[in-house]
Amino acid sequence: MATLSAAGETHSATQRAFRLPPLAAAGTLVALAAVALLSATTGAAGLAFGDVLAALVDRLPLVDVDSSLSARQEGILFQIRLPRLVLGMFVGGSLALAGAAYQGVFRNPLADPYLLGVSAGAGFGAVLALGFGLDVGWGPFDALPAAAFLGALVAVTASAAIARGACSRRRPCCSAASPWRRSSRRRRPTPSANSARHAPARCCRGCSASSAPAVGGRS
Repeated sequence: MATLSAAGETHSATQRAFRLPPLAAAGTLVALAAVALLSATTGAAGLAFGDVLAALVDRLPLVDVDSSLSARQEGILFQIRLPRLVLGMFVGGSLALAGAAYQGVFRNPLADPYLLGVSAGAGFGAVLALGFGLDVGWGPFDALPAAAFLGALVAVTASAAIARGACSRRRPCCSAASPWRRSSRRRRPTPSANSARHAPARCCRGCSASSAPAVGGRS
């Protein structure tokens, strides 16, 4: 019961730490919209903020708003600036999601592609593709980005495997070869009921919750 209550308290604390308040979410969306409008109005064409906003609202269904933008200015806004703006949002969101995944998997708030070797692996894959003459494209497929992605995938997989192997060496009870997890084919001296009930859960819980080595962080 003590083990279950401790695990429940840890889970609740983790949920509270990663829960985004509604006010913060609303502020983030407002800031994103403001930056998007600023980016859409900034450039050599000199589009006014009110005209851009009116042109965007006019594209909504069942809404008719007159904007003073010319056909050339509307082409600049809807065919050049907005596609680049939306693409930048998707790329930034993808990078943020990847960074959060790195920090969550390795339990290290300082984890980044350079620390984990992902950037080096991607560069190595790209160099291999260039060295073997694979820097050509076949239709929509380009071998150079694919080789860089495979190199990055191999690097982050190796980092995760090394981290888990270090955890198993530090805490033998968390490995498959531990006496607590061996099959019953080999009979071993049976420990007392109290130690058998608490020792495996205490050891393996500590390894999974707090002592899994964070790559690049303190052990």
